[in-house]
Amino acid sequence: MSAACQAGRRHRALEPTPNVAALPCMAHAQPCERLLHIGVPMPFDAQDAFGQQIVGTLYEGLRQQGWEVGRNIVSDVRWIGGDEERRRTYAADLVRASPNVIFACFLAQLSALSRETKQIPIVFVGVTDPVGLGYVASYARPGGNITGFTFFEQAMVGKWLEILKAIAPSLTRVAVIVNPDTQISYKLYLEKFAVAASGFNVEPVPLLVHNTDEIRSALAALAKSPNSGFIVLPDTFTVLHHELIVALAAPHRLPAVYHFSQAAKAGGLVFYGN
Repeated sequence: MSAACQAGRRHRALEPTPNVAALPCMAHAQPCERLLHIGVPMPFDAQDAFGQQIVGTLYEGLRQQGWEVGRNIVSDVRWIGGDEERRRTYAADLVRASPNVIFACFLAQLSALSRETKQIPIVFVGVTDPVGLGYVASYARPGGNITGFTFFEQAMVGKWLEILKAIAPSLTRVAVIVNPDTQISYKLYLEKFAVAASGFNVEPVPLLVHNTDEIRSALAALAKSPNSGFIVLPDTFTVLHHELIVALAAPHRLPAVYHFSQAAKAGGLVFYGN
C-alpha cells in the first residue's frame, strides 16, 4: 500500500475490514433502518478541544457515508482522561456491550481493546508501526479484526531533528521526550534518533517521563545544559500534556519541535506532523 504525503504528514491506510454487521431495527421504527452501534474510547478529558475535534471529524466522516448519530448510529463515547485503570475498564465495558465496531484513537486504546476482543472490528488512527507491534499482519492485508491508519513512522524523528537544527543551529544536545508506558515503540524512535543525531553532530538524550512531575524535572535538568533543545515524540501521554510541555519550554528557553498542531496553537515553537 503506498504512502500518501499531505502537508508534511505521512499517512498509510490499511485495507478495510469487511462486513460490519448492523443491529436489528428497533421496534416500531418508521421506516425500518439499520442501526450501527460504535464504541469510541477517547484518551482525553471530555472538555479537551482536540478530543472533541477528533470525535467531530469521525462523525462528519460517517455522515458523509450516510451514517448519522441520532438517526442510524448509536455512539458510545468514553472519555479516559489519561487514566490507565479507566482505560482498561472502559475497554472491557465496550467489548461487553458488543458494538458493531470500535474506534481506537492512538496506541494505548488499541492495546487495551486488542486484549479484550478478537472478534469485534477495531479501526485505529495514530498508531505507530502497527505491523511491527503485531496488531496487523501487513499494511496491504491486515487480517484479523484490526485495521486503520498510521501517519507516524520512526524515520520522521530525523526530520524533526533537521527542523530543530534549522531553527537553532547552535544546538549540541537534543532530547526526545516520551512516556515509554504509552508509546510502546519508543525504542525504535530512539534508535533512529541516535543515527540522525550523529549526522547533525548533536548529543541524543532520551527523556523518559511517566507523570507531570517528571516532565517538570526532566525539562529543568535539560535547561541546565547550554545549547539544548528537545523533540516531543508522538504519544497519548504527550498529547494529553502538550500545554504543560509548551508552558515549560518557554521560561527554560528550550527550542522544541512537536508532532501535533495543538502544541503550536498552545504557543509551541513549531510542529511537523498532524
